[in-house]
Amino acid sequence: MASSAFSAEYSFYSVNYTCENTKCVQGDDITWDVTVENKGFEKMELIGVEIHDSYNDSTVSYYNISYYPTIDYRGEIISIWPKQEAKISIKDRVPPANTPSGFYYYLCFDNAVRTPRIVVGDVYNLKYCYNDQQLFLPMVDCVHSDTCRKDEYCGTNTCKKIKCNECEFIVNHRCVEYQCCKSDDCGLNQECVNNVCGRLDCAENEFLYNHTCKELNCEEDEGYFNHKCVTLNCDEVEHIVNHNCEKLNCTGDEFIKDHSCFSLNCSENEYLINQSCNKLSCRYNEGYFNHTCVTLSCGWYQKVLNHNCVNDRILITKLGVEAFIVILILVLIILDIREYEIHRKPKDKLINKTPK
Repeated sequence: MASSAFSAEYSFYSVNYTCENTKCVQGDDITWDVTVENKGFEKMELIGVEIHDSYNDSTVSYYNISYYPTIDYRGEIISIWPKQEAKISIKDRVPPANTPSGFYYYLCFDNAVRTPRIVVGDVYNLKYCYNDQQLFLPMVDCVHSDTCRKDEYCGTNTCKKIKCNECEFIVNHRCVEYQCCKSDDCGLNQECVNNVCGRLDCAENEFLYNHTCKELNCEEDEGYFNHKCVTLNCDEVEHIVNHNCEKLNCTGDEFIKDHSCFSLNCSENEYLINQSCNKLSCRYNEGYFNHTCVTLSCGWYQKVLNHNCVNDRILITKLGVEAFIVILILVLIILDIREYEIHRKPKDKLINKTPK
């Protein structure tokens, strides 16, 4: 990894900084090396060094130690004897630039009070800020595109907007082509969905045409097979429903013919079983009613014939002849009586005329 080192020097301190790349970029690693020289005549005791933003006085990086001023062990104080120097390293991230060209800053030093005789009002440390001594960290937007936004690339140390052509998208700060922008960019059995060629899975009743699925227009007696229309050969007990063979659901009084259900219409002397008509086996004196055997109630002038009550013609004829004869006899009797009365009246008159 390439690095860069710069320095700035003032009366008793100097600053060196080393950036992660050849140029300093916001967010990269940076090491601040602060060298402090004691040009006085007494020991200098440092407990902290701070780097401040020159524009808003905020602290962007610092180094400090745990300081215990009221006990014998006051901590790992940095002691610098006269005409000696000490180097303090601060590792941090490059702060945001406060000018178009870089970052202006100044240093503050936190000193421990050397002896109790100069402690006033429980003051155990004194901070000196040198904001009149401006330091500058030159910075650039970028060294490589990884430090730019996703839709930017690094050009001449500046993050620039990426402008892709139609049917391109940004990956790793550069333009790459989509797999497809329209279905014509894909194979015959594919379609473009969200710029990716995907296989077309047409339904059984569809066929592939121009990167789309279109519905088959099959005849009523045809079904779907391998995305084509084929003639259906249904079993006798099946019929065609929505281009499929489905089993018939006939009722008990129906029979199957030509892939359809038909009413049996059994005769009165038949009964239904297993979707067929079967002849009743009734007794001699039984007839048929509602497809069952029932006892016949024939009249006195009727007889049982083929499980039905029929008029007995011989009996009726015989009775008719006998009735005719009886009537004829009665007529003859009446005629005889009338003739008798006719002949009797004259005799009665003669008898009455005879003298006494």
